[in-house]
Amino acid sequence: MTASGAVQVGVMLALAVALATKIAAQRRRGVVPVVLGKAGDGLVARLEPLAAVALFLWFAAVALHGTGWAPGLFEPRLFRSAAIEVAGTFVTLAAFGLLLTALRQMGRSWRIGIDPGSHEALVTEGVFALSRNPIYFAIDLLALGAFLVSGSLFFLVSGLLIAADIHIQILREERFLTTTFGDRYARYRARVRRYFGRRGKSPEPTPGQGDRTGAALPRP
Repeated sequence: MTASGAVQVGVMLALAVALATKIAAQRRRGVVPVVLGKAGDGLVARLEPLAAVALFLWFAAVALHGTGWAPGLFEPRLFRSAAIEVAGTFVTLAAFGLLLTALRQMGRSWRIGIDPGSHEALVTEGVFALSRNPIYFAIDLLALGAFLVSGSLFFLVSGLLIAADIHIQILREERFLTTTFGDRYARYRARVRRYFGRRGKSPEPTPGQGDRTGAALPRP
């Protein structure tokens, strides 16, 4: 197993532990953490569980690649470059750090899927002040890292499919958040970009305007 492979295996295992821990913590709070297919927007909602399963299988594929076992499964390779492999390793580590931070900062607002009955806070601080979707952005970075480490056509194609699926999910969640939080979410959208970056300052709504704002940064 190479050093970059060890990072891939370690990150995927740590991610599995982090997600399992978060799910357990949400359940202890009385929150239903997995709400796949609940949004009721037709075929896309019905396919949501399948998309989630495919993503977790992709995580397993990244770990498998890292072990170096059955390398033929990930052929052909489009390039072989030690420098690019190192860059991909750093991208993978950065993505994992961002994902863990966002997972913690979402607190009890975190779900897998869209929860139409949610009454949680809109999180806008911490890493969410730089990205409206830091967890999804981190997954995109993980896909980029996997491709750079492997140089594999498999990870190029699968990464593009993941990015497309994530974008569709983001658009669905934006519609839900617009309906749920109204002007507060509109101001947030005007201030922070969908994936990464700020657009400039936008005034926050004053207390008592009727938005379900809650705390900006819930406890993990």
